[in-house]
Amino acid sequence: MPNAVAWSIIAVLVGLLVGNFFYREHKAAERFNAAADAFRETFQPAIKALLIQGANPRRVLQNEFPKHREAVILFAVHIGRFRLFRRYGFRKAWGEYCVYYGNHVQAQSAAPTEKETLGHIYALLDYAKPK
Repeated sequence: MPNAVAWSIIAVLVGLLVGNFFYREHKAAERFNAAADAFRETFQPAIKALLIQGANPRRVLQNEFPKHREAVILFAVHIGRFRLFRRYGFRKAWGEYCVYYGNHVQAQSAAPTEKETLGHIYALLDYAKPK
């Protein structure tokens, strides 16, 4: 009889630990989805402006890049503790977007195209898909 009680207590404790783990994962997914929604929303004005025929990508980037930088800083926290490759990929995509911005907007070199600019934005938004 005492052996059965001990195993029952152990089973309850294991069940509580597993339940706690899934609860925390669920809450983390909710926080990620809220942050991803805000992140995607930040990029929507730039995407809409770039999809309009005759829009100037350099002007769109000049106006929207500070907002994008702020959104990346806020969203990067939610990428995940144990997802190192996702964090690395996100940082790489952001770095490429910054280099693109620096080369085409700040340096006034070649004129950026809508397709290239949207490609860099969509590369960032790939990391903000809802879970």
